[in-house]
Amino acid sequence: MRPIFLVVIIMLTTYQSHPQIANSKVQQKIKTIGKNVLTQQNLNAKEFLFPENIHELYIDSVSGYATVQLRKLNKKGKVSSLTGTVLVYDPSKDEVRWLKKIDYSSGSIYQKSNILVQYKGNKRFRLNIENGAEIWETKNELYYYNIPKNIVIGYKDNGLVGNNHTLIGMNLDNGNTIWERELNREYGWNKIIKMSDSTLIIATGGLHFLNINNGQGWDYHTITGKKDYTETVAKNVAGIALGILTGTAIVTSGPNLVSDVLSNEIIKDNFIYLASKEKVGCIDKLSGEIIWSYALPEDQTSKSSLFIKGNSLYLINKGFAYWGNKRISYGKPFIKVFDKDTGKEELSFSIEPENESILDFKVSEDTILLVFKDKIETYSLKDGLKQLSKKFEINELGELRFILTDKLYRQAEKDMLANIAQSGNFNTYIQTGKGITLQLDNQLNITDQFNFNQLFFHFFTVDEYKFLSKGNQTVVINKTNQIIAELDFSDKLFVANNKLYVVYENSLCELDLNKLFGIN
Repeated sequence: MRPIFLVVIIMLTTYQSHPQIANSKVQQKIKTIGKNVLTQQNLNAKEFLFPENIHELYIDSVSGYATVQLRKLNKKGKVSSLTGTVLVYDPSKDEVRWLKKIDYSSGSIYQKSNILVQYKGNKRFRLNIENGAEIWETKNELYYYNIPKNIVIGYKDNGLVGNNHTLIGMNLDNGNTIWERELNREYGWNKIIKMSDSTLIIATGGLHFLNINNGQGWDYHTITGKKDYTETVAKNVAGIALGILTGTAIVTSGPNLVSDVLSNEIIKDNFIYLASKEKVGCIDKLSGEIIWSYALPEDQTSKSSLFIKGNSLYLINKGFAYWGNKRISYGKPFIKVFDKDTGKEELSFSIEPENESILDFKVSEDTILLVFKDKIETYSLKDGLKQLSKKFEINELGELRFILTDKLYRQAEKDMLANIAQSGNFNTYIQTGKGITLQLDNQLNITDQFNFNQLFFHFFTVDEYKFLSKGNQTVVINKTNQIIAELDFSDKLFVANNKLYVVYENSLCELDLNKLFGIN
């Protein structure tokens, strides 16, 4: 009997380890998800109902398949299970192609186009989108997928030896490594810049040009963080400890590194401009040759911003960096101006007091406006002299946070919105920590204030149409800012194959874009 028993176990194990076809179909209905404001007609979408709440969803525009991750929620709408189901559904045929169980405590699903990868513990599995079968597996870390070139870029698994800095390119068909290159990632990747179909610039410990076909390219090394920061950490840990006692701290975990001591990169003509902890420089983007470099005071540098105005390069050193995902006071705020062609310093001035961080800034002609947590100041970019300084009652208004962008709109009149950044030539809009939006004139006086929840946020664009949300409301406006449609709110909304897809709890709704926009 023992051989028979073993055969049964093997059969059951084999059966359970492969994706199974669903016994019941996904239900289809018609659901009203909003209305066209111009015609006052309901927007009736095709609704696909799934047996559990949708955790994540991806539509492959090539096959039209929907990869759906399901997860049970309790009555309060919170996650109640660490396990769920991932399935691939073909809406055109009303067919579940395959499904399998997933443990969210140790894994996830990533998809780009028809490339489907399951992350499970320290392993990654490429899955066949047609049947869910495993094509290959790897322990390598996967960072960047290039579908047209059939390559994924990541870091080679180093077992238990420690952090590995061997960058690799892998073939997406078979998982084989096609090239290797040493690329330090001690302070993490700051950004990936796509230069062409086959070339990238990776910002990590400097800038690194990469041909994804062979791994070759130039390196520009610079320091973008710090390990030895005992004094900095001590000061910030004291603040965290006080926060724990008062109930206002956010405690994070992570490596003992101060990171993001770096600026944005500017690519202009054939040159790249970048500032780091040790220097600001100009690099030839094709060869990696250093055109010019200027040493910065390492005991003062921090997170910074660069911008070009005329023939000058402006460096705004903000006086903060990051410890894990927590922003900490670091360095000292200052501003420097350079000739962008030669690197010659044209202007330099400090911002007092030196322990206050610049949270945001705005440039208008030859004046720069700086936002701190309790004040706003303006300085001349010609001579560095302070022009205006205004304190704000943060106990009443909340700490100042940032300058509002052109992504925000206010109700102007019936069925019309107005972009607040374009509503006045001299107005600046500041957001506070208490959800209050301040409208300031050119003398920094408060001329109006309102709650942030009165604003519409522009989060999505299709052709000339913009999608905006406010609270539980979503609207669509045309190029004249006229509201043409209203939709039931969802934070999961996307477009594929000229269709709008909206996720509501356990259902996926599909609506033709022409119907939404009122196009016959």
